[in-house]
Amino acid sequence: MSNDTIVRELNHLLTRNYDAEKGYTILKNESKHPLLRAYFQEKIAHRYHYGHQIKDLIRSLDGEVDKGGSIEGGLHRTWLDIKAYATGNDEEALLEEVERGEKVYLGAYDKFLELPDLPDHVRNIIERQRQSVKITLGDVEQLEEFFED
Repeated sequence: MSNDTIVRELNHLLTRNYDAEKGYTILKNESKHPLLRAYFQEKIAHRYHYGHQIKDLIRSLDGEVDKGGSIEGGLHRTWLDIKAYATGNDEEALLEEVERGEKVYLGAYDKFLELPDLPDHVRNIIERQRQSVKITLGDVEQLEEFFED
């Protein structure tokens, strides 16, 4: 597989990271619960870190780093704002949207890791990030149960 293909797909993951970081920022601002605000802040930091790791991988492959998020991510953030307003910032409703976003995010990692002949250093970092996203998904499902009415 060519480095150009890997770089293109890494840039796709990077875009998903930008989207997730921005989404968590909205959620942190919308949530009234201190536990969730702290949790969302932690996820913002994780996504920021993942983004920098991906940028380093892109550069290690002599690639060009893309800037900005996706249209899909922008639409999801707009939906988060509308849903927060309509539900009065209901924590369970916000967490349902987090779960939906994390499933899409995890799918992007799964798709990337299906690429053949990834360099070991790329595969190792992306697999670690994917595992963290999977753990986050499980955490969110548990938080949803905690906030159920």
